Amino acid sequence: MLPHKELSTDLRDAIIRQFQNGNCYSKIASVFGVLYSIVQGIVACWKTLGMNINMPQKGWPNKLQGRGAGKVGVIMKVNPVATREDLATVGVSMSKSTIT
Repeated sequence: MLPHKELSTDLRDAIIRQFQNGNCYSKIASVFGVLYSIVQGIVACWKTLGMNINMPQKGWPNKLQGRGAGKVGVIMKVNPVATREDLATVGVSMSKSTIT
């Protein structure tokens, strides 16, 4: 399982139950097929917060991701007066303030 993939709450609950039963991190990781560091992070978050929830990301998200910026550059080179709706058809969603 990839480290950036968000785990379901059922799986996170099962990991915490296994930890409370006395299993070590490596055994829990092998049983559920997740990385050792993910099990560590889930248990550490549970110890500090006392609850098992998926927290939102830290910080303000970027207005435009890397691939989206490249797509916008190509579209604007071909059609300099492209509107926000034209960009949305390609799959790039952005606010009005980003374009102006």
